[in-house]
Amino acid sequence: MNLFPVEAMMRKLVFASLLAGAFNLGHAYTQELDVPEQRMAPKKMGDRSDPIEFTFEKTVVIKQEKSDLVLCSEGAAQQIDPEEALASCDAAIAENPDDAEAYYYRGYNHFHLARYEEAEADYTRAIELETRYLAESYYQRGTCREMLRRLREAAADFKKAHDLKPDWYPAKRKVEEYHWAYK
Repeated sequence: MNLFPVEAMMRKLVFASLLAGAFNLGHAYTQELDVPEQRMAPKKMGDRSDPIEFTFEKTVVIKQEKSDLVLCSEGAAQQIDPEEALASCDAAIAENPDDAEAYYYRGYNHFHLARYEEAEADYTRAIELETRYLAESYYQRGTCREMLRRLREAAADFKKAHDLKPDWYPAKRKVEEYHWAYK
């Protein structure tokens, strides 16, 4: 049976290592392999005596560029460089001024930079544009208002977030905390 040169060498190596293990020779069997860079294959399926060469080339390079909105949202989530994330959010909003999610993420970045007035304005705009994060926007705007010591307005936002997502624990907890504001 004719084998490819690499296959024959590998079989010898495996057999030798099995023998060493079976007889417990106490030392490892090592052999330096001279592996060809190109794979050899037969010209025809049944003929292994006259191999042909296959070579492989990398022909496609995939480069993925992230949009400003993606960079903005990733920056909000990871908080690695909030200033850079904020710049990405500004660019996303400049590109599409009606992108509710860009305002939501920019508000998040502003909040974590302790810029509560700017964050409140961004969350308000996200709410006006009917973001898919509507309950979260009300909740986050409530936290901004809470930081600005406008507690009745904060309580109203927490209530709205709770009304939109009754099972969401953070909003439920805030409604319970601000129970005095709803009387």
